Amino acid sequence: MLGGIGISQGISPPDVYLANDRIIAKWQIYAGRFDEKTVASYLSTLRYCEGVTGGKSFEVFSISDAEKVRNDLKRRVRKDAQDTLSTSTVRHRASHLRTFFEWLLKQDEGAKLAKDLPDYFELPKAAFAAALPRAIKKYPTIEEAEHLLEAMPQDRFSTAIGSFLCDPINDSYAKTSRSAPVWGGTLPLFVIGGGRHYEGYSGAFSEVERLISESLFRTSFSKIELDLSE
Repeated sequence: MLGGIGISQGISPPDVYLANDRIIAKWQIYAGRFDEKTVASYLSTLRYCEGVTGGKSFEVFSISDAEKVRNDLKRRVRKDAQDTLSTSTVRHRASHLRTFFEWLLKQDEGAKLAKDLPDYFELPKAAFAAALPRAIKKYPTIEEAEHLLEAMPQDRFSTAIGSFLCDPINDSYAKTSRSAPVWGGTLPLFVIGGGRHYEGYSGAFSEVERLISESLFRTSFSKIELDLSE
């Protein structure tokens, strides 16, 4: 207790900044065009901005000050931030600050501000992407994969095998140059006899030949029949 007036030493009063009161009062006259809820949202944003910059006067607000506010918004939109804000709140604050400083640039008090200052409150799309929960990929079980293969028509199975063999080579070739194929010559393609997918594997050789004829790379495959029953 201090002086018997009931003020606890363990409680600190909130920071109060007065440097921008005159500008904010002037803006409120302009903001008479907005509804009360919108005005309240703007005022909350401006006080937030003051809190981030330690009460910096808006008349001498610099690009580095705007960057500091923008970085804080990018941090607080993340769901793992202790003082996280909703995506909607962060969007509104960035928009309010941009609009406010566009207004201030037209006033005498904003004569010393950088003309592109409002642009520095824009947030990258990646900032909001980081706020989204990561989708958990679901992969099929071995049993489900076997069921899909059994139900797949032989021609589609052949196409899948052919693409599996050819696509990586063709993609790599395109990333180098037309005159420098990744591989040249011939690679063996073993076709295993027997089994419920024999026709699919056998048809894959023709599919590989077709894909090669339509591609840029020079690699070809030689068909080698294998009979595991022998």
